[in-house]
Amino acid sequence: AQRLLALAQSRLPSDLRPRTDNEDVVQSVYRSFFRRTTRGDLSIERSGDLWRLLARMTINKSIKSVERNRSQKRDTRREVADQQSLRAATADPGPEETAAALEQLKTTGRAGGMRKAPKRGR
Repeated sequence: AQRLLALAQSRLPSDLRPRTDNEDVVQSVYRSFFRRTTRGDLSIERSGDLWRLLARMTINKSIKSVERNRSQKRDTRREVADQQSLRAATADPGPEETAAALEQLKTTGRAGGMRKAPKRGR
């Protein structure tokens, strides 16, 4: 089991580990292996065949997990970019931005160069 865990971990990028980890992959491999064995879909003749089969299943399930979590809706790289954009949009202005805004208020008497709306007669 430790060799399969190490194999799965080597195939999963670190940014996906919060969503899926090597234990999830290996547990899925064992579940599939026992299900297929019970149905008679697998025939193991030598002990080396068992290791090769479990290793191949682990690699395939790791690849599928990466593909599933990299799909457009789930892509963790997109979430990081969205979080960075949100932080930038909601961050307090820096000293330069604050000074520029204050200077603009002093010189124009209003923020952002906006004009006052004309008064409407009643």
